[in-house]
Amino acid sequence: MKTTYYYLVSGLPEINEESAANISRIKMEIEEQLDSYDAIAFRFLIFKNDNKNLLQFLRQRDGIEAEPGTDFFVPANFSFEDLENLIIDAYDSEYSVPEYIEQFLEELKNEKYTLRERENRLLQLYYEAGIEYPNRFISQYFLFKRDLKNIILTLNAKMANFKSERIVIGDYDLAKDLFIAQGRDLGLSKVYDYVNTLADKLLNRELVDLELEIDNIVFSFLNENFDENGFHLEAVLIWFLKLASFSRWNQLREQEGSTALDSIVNRIVQTSALPLENVNE
Repeated sequence: MKTTYYYLVSGLPEINEESAANISRIKMEIEEQLDSYDAIAFRFLIFKNDNKNLLQFLRQRDGIEAEPGTDFFVPANFSFEDLENLIIDAYDSEYSVPEYIEQFLEELKNEKYTLRERENRLLQLYYEAGIEYPNRFISQYFLFKRDLKNIILTLNAKMANFKSERIVIGDYDLAKDLFIAQGRDLGLSKVYDYVNTLADKLLNRELVDLELEIDNIVFSFLNENFDENGFHLEAVLIWFLKLASFSRWNQLREQEGSTALDSIVNRIVQTSALPLENVNE
């Protein structure tokens, strides 16, 4: 039985600069109004920023200088202090640690990952956990994002004669098909109607437009498959994902300016370093 959130949904603010600036506070207010099961699902989506912060902490620990604008991603469930305590097995705070992060940290004790392997491994574990999550919205969202991410990475890899086997997420039919896919649209345009548009933007290096198009594809999928106008959890999640997207773009414009946006988004398609988390997060 779905919990109904009339008051919460009705009170969600307009998505604008003001709400974007207060996204961490809004995140906490939403959590407080959700039942315990739905609050855990809500936090699961936000773990994408905790993943980035954890990877950033590990880079700093290894003496790697942070890139501009990547000091700490918000909203987040864990503080930097929490992350440090997680790594040294001293964490004792409000939020429970998801199993995929525990597995990742345990693997780090024994595996000698390169920087990119480490980043890709955490994102792989996150996607696996999302696809298996016992909530239809989250599992379907992660399934869709996995396909989209794999298609983008393969398009870019093939344009640069880079082997896609090293970058795709998961071992399933589409991933296997992408290994041998041919043609500008990878032979997928009849199933994934966005492939040609993405290929054009990658080929022409219209990188900011590419990132915006990815957002449009994701939200079109959500709007077509879920009820953003209802009063259940999925309406809250769609609204918050839109706020997070708006906030991210707003911060990039404020911090870097429009010219630097191309440089930032260019990290998505650098053949020498294809970190999974940088493809539209």
